[in-house]
Amino acid sequence: KCDYEPKPTYRKTTHSRSCRATSGPARGQRCVFPFKFNGRTYNECTPWLWGGQGYGKNWCSTKTDHYGNHLNGYGNYGFCEHSCPVVKQVKSSWISVRSGGEDEEEEKGQAPV
Repeated sequence: KCDYEPKPTYRKTTHSRSCRATSGPARGQRCVFPFKFNGRTYNECTPWLWGGQGYGKNWCSTKTDHYGNHLNGYGNYGFCEHSCPVVKQVKSSWISVRSGGEDEEEEKGQAPV
């Protein structure tokens, strides 16, 4: 039996020199890439999936921990300016749930705060 425990991997995150948040809680701050959020890694701005003020916009993290995880709960995100790189295709954030013979849709993941 082998009790192998992998060591944590530290990834260097960099602040983008050309991509900034033009609106949102971290307005004016540089985006940080890559960043991890809800189990995915992003190397560019990604569509905002939660409606509200960000509907139709792309967002990025402006601060991550030393593992590259978005620091959620402190307003460390913003909506990207038009010149920022954008994810070309995002998998659906909805899952189908069966209950009592009827299909219902349930949102997967929470919005950054």
